[in-house]
Amino acid sequence: GRRAAEGAVISWLRATAASIADRVAAPSDVLTTRELVRRYGDPGLKRSEVDPAWRRKHVITCRDGNGDRPSMPGVPTRFYFQVHRAVEPQMRAAFEAARHAAPDYVIERAGCFVFRHQRHDDTRPLSRHSWAIAVDVNADKNGARTFAPGKTPAPFSAAWAMAWPDGVPELFVTAFESHGFVWGGRWRGYCDPMHFEYAGPG
Repeated sequence: GRRAAEGAVISWLRATAASIADRVAAPSDVLTTRELVRRYGDPGLKRSEVDPAWRRKHVITCRDGNGDRPSMPGVPTRFYFQVHRAVEPQMRAAFEAARHAAPDYVIERAGCFVFRHQRHDDTRPLSRHSWAIAVDVNADKNGARTFAPGKTPAPFSAAWAMAWPDGVPELFVTAFESHGFVWGGRWRGYCDPMHFEYAGPG
């Protein structure tokens, strides 16, 4: 039945977590700009705003009732969740797996597409959100922090729980990682637990 199926998903995710937890992710694990453009097009690298033709071609809206696709699993249906057309299936599968793996975790807000630079700093490259391939989950409870070298707490350790007491749970993270997403919570120095970006097969 449904409960047995959900149990199987959680068991598989726990087994997957063992290998993922040993890997320390870094920003270099994500796709390069050249690879992003090859896969997903150019949203406006030389522009101050998104290329409207690129947006019309590649960005779709997920919202029950009046979207291009139904709402993402677990994401409140009042939100217009916009995502790259090519990544929508992987994003949907990750949210569905996370919903089963961490059923008690409530997604209050999740944002994907926004044309901006990394960390809202115009001197930095475009954020992966500009390609609509990254999502921030419950930003108010999983906010990014900068740590001195060697001081970033290990994910889900006691120190981690003190920094993010209501943060995203481990099985939720593993569900996304198992579907090809890089989690910003594994980055050292600049740690961004709200952030998941797709870096799987194109």
